[in-house]
This record gives sequence, structure tokens and C-alpha cells, in this order.
Amino acid sequence: MSPPLNPLLLLTLLASSSTAFFLAPPPSSFLGTRLRSAAPAFPEDLPPSSSPGRRVKLEVPLNLEVSTTVREGVTSLYGEEGEAGAAAEGGESNGYDEQQQSISQAPAAQQQQQQMREIDPRGVMLKVVAPAIASSALLTTSTYFLLTSLRTRRLNTIATYASEMVYHSNSQTEMMLCHQATSKRILRKKGEMRQAYVELFVKKKAVSVKAVESFSYALTLFKLTESKAADLLCSVAKGMRKAPASRGKLLFFGERILKSPEGLAGLQPIRDMLASSYRTGGAEIVSIAQKTMGETAYRSLCVSEGGG
Repeated sequence: MSPPLNPLLLLTLLASSSTAFFLAPPPSSFLGTRLRSAAPAFPEDLPPSSSPGRRVKLEVPLNLEVSTTVREGVTSLYGEEGEAGAAAEGGESNGYDEQQQSISQAPAAQQQQQQMREIDPRGVMLKVVAPAIASSALLTTSTYFLLTSLRTRRLNTIATYASEMVYHSNSQTEMMLCHQATSKRILRKKGEMRQAYVELFVKKKAVSVKAVESFSYALTLFKLTESKAADLLCSVAKGMRKAPASRGKLLFFGERILKSPEGLAGLQPIRDMLASSYRTGGAEIVSIAQKTMGETAYRSLCVSEGGG
């Protein structure tokens, strides 16, 4: 059994322990926590080496008044710096683009020069120029032969028409059929058909009543007025410079077929052509020749009819 504690001794021990508690230094962990939690009141209180990687953000209080001069100065300063920076960046970018463009164009120019050097003039002549010249010559020759063939065929058709018309001069039906068939083949410049027939007729046919009738029917098929018929006879007579007898027949047929004053007046050039072939007295000689041809035609008509 333990002896009872003295109350006075117990009070003394309690008093000594409380004094030691309040006088003892605080632990190190507690002091570090208090130091870390206590942040500086202003950023300028921090030493420069304490936060090397942090950006310090300065905030201007709302109630701080800044003068207009200061605002304009700051704005112009930042504006000039911004414009200068943009210009510098633009210049750098333009220089870079020009450099890249020059670098890209250099191989293309070299390649083009190399291609120009590789072009052989002889190869160009053989592959380009010579075939073009040959094709052009072939086309020209083919066109020439085609046109010549068409022209020859046309002339042959006209000559055949004139021959058949003269051959069938005694049959008006055959003359009409021949004229219609050839007119369908000769679609333009039908004047050549008429001239060919008139020229061949006065060369082949003698002056007679039947010849006058056949020639008159042919002019009817041509559907010409008397003035146009006179122009046709004059145009044929101009091409017969070495055949005065044929010119005389044209004048004789014309004066016997054409009745209007315009038609007879249109035959005057033929009479003048015949008269000009004589040195003197050409008009009188032409009149006598025309009268003689008329008498010959009348005589041949009488003989063909069985008269004496």
C-alpha cells in the first residue's frame, strides 16, 4: 500500500511544468509553417533572386488618376513599337518570299536553258517543218486537180450541149429536152451554154429558112428579151475576129429574128465590126453581102420545095 501524496508537493510540480511550457521555444516545424504562410505585403519587398521565373503583374488601383499626357505617351510608344515590329516582320517575310521565289525560279531557268540547248534544228526541220510543207503542197495540189477536173467536166458538158442542140436543130422537141437536161446540170453561169451554142450554130449551119426558124426557137428557150438576145449575138461576134463569114450570119439571123427597135439597134456593133474589116466602102459591102445571103436562102428554099 503506497503512502498518500502530499498536496503541497503536487501543486509545486504543476507550477513548475506550466512555467517550462510557456518558456520553452516553439518547434521548428511550426515556425516554418508560419513563415511560409506569411506572404509579403508588396512585390517590391521580395528580393530579386527569390522568384526568378515568375512574372510580376502590376495592378493599378481603380482610384489612381493618370494624366492624359501620360496616357498618350504610353499609347504612342506602344503603337510605334507595334508598327515598327509589324514592318520589321513584313520586311523579313517579303525578303524570305523573294529569296524562296528566286531559289525556285533558278532551277526552272536552268532547265529551260538546258532544253533549248538540247533542241536540234535538224530535228525540228525533219519533224515539224518538212511535214507541214509536204501536207500544204499535197493539199494545194489536190485542190488544183479537183478544180481542174470540175472545170473540165463543166466544159465538156457545155460542148456536148452545143453539139446536141445543133444536131437536133430540125426537131424542136429534142432541142427542148436537151436544154432542160443540161440546165439542171449547169446551175450557174448559163451564159456559157448560150454562147457555145450560138458560136457552133453559125459555124456549122448554112443560111436557110429552117436555120432561121431553129435559131429563133433556141432564143425562145433561152428566155431572153430582144435586147438581151442582141447583146448575146454581139458578145459572140467579138470572139470571131478571124471569121467574118460567121459574123455575117449572126447579123443576118439577128435582123430576121429580132423585130423591136431596141433589138435591131443592138445589132449595130456587129455591122460596124464587119464594115471595119474593109479599107473603104465597108458599110456598102456589108449591105450587099446581107442581101446576097437572103437571096441564097430563098433559092435553097425553092429548091427544097421542088420549085424551079
